[in-house]
Amino acid sequence: MKNKILLIVLSAFVFSCNQEDKLENNATQENAVSSEAPTQDSDVKTPIVKVVHPEIINFTSNLKIIGNAIANKEVDLFAMVSGEVVSIKKDIGDKVSKGDVLAVLQNPELNGQLIMHKAEMEANKSHYLRLDSVYEKTPELTTMTDFEKVKAAYEISKAKYESTEKRDRLLTIRSPFSGIITQRNIEVGDLVQNSLNSSPETPLFKIMDIDVIRLVVDLPETEVDNISVGMNAKIVFSELAGREFNVKVSRMSNMVNNSSKTMEVQIDIPNRNNDIKAGMYAEVDLQL
Repeated sequence: MKNKILLIVLSAFVFSCNQEDKLENNATQENAVSSEAPTQDSDVKTPIVKVVHPEIINFTSNLKIIGNAIANKEVDLFAMVSGEVVSIKKDIGDKVSKGDVLAVLQNPELNGQLIMHKAEMEANKSHYLRLDSVYEKTPELTTMTDFEKVKAAYEISKAKYESTEKRDRLLTIRSPFSGIITQRNIEVGDLVQNSLNSSPETPLFKIMDIDVIRLVVDLPETEVDNISVGMNAKIVFSELAGREFNVKVSRMSNMVNNSSKTMEVQIDIPNRNNDIKAGMYAEVDLQL
């Protein structure tokens, strides 16, 4: 019995000693941590943050493509009345102004009709003026019906004469606008047919206005959304070495061709000296 009591007392003593040792170790560790903490805080570096204000930056790219020069205006001239060529006033390469005479035709049948219709109109006019004077002074000498018949006859003959006179004026071929004659396909003595009643394949003359050149560019479908009227364009013709034309996009068709999948874009280039010829190719540099 004594032995059991002694064993319990020894166990209690050993347990209490172990608890005291643990408490001492914990206190030692806490002191060590508290002594090291200031050193660690002093070694930590404070991060530096830069503040950057956003800026708007425009990004541009260039598209290089080939364009074809065409005339600002171009027309094929055909005869509107039949006749024989009796005179040629202008030739290929000549500069012409609007209204200049290019050639003269002759139509004897039309000339005869003009003379006949003129005489008929003058006779009816004389009759009408005489009856009109009588009707105003003494209306009882003639009836309103007779007067209206004479007046109608005069107006009809006048209209016929004016129509024939207009056709006769068409025997003189004139330039519809200022430009350069690029084709002449008639000779003196040729018989020319009325193009209103037939469809001749060859025009009498071809005229181009190249004081302004239209540069036609077939823009790929993928670039359609990147271009607009007024955009800067730099044009270079290989035939005109050392010359550069800085112009702007003039117009767009706003339609993509189904077969080529391209959209037509036109650029006007001043050409007062006519250095650029219709049909020339140019390198076009578009700033997108």
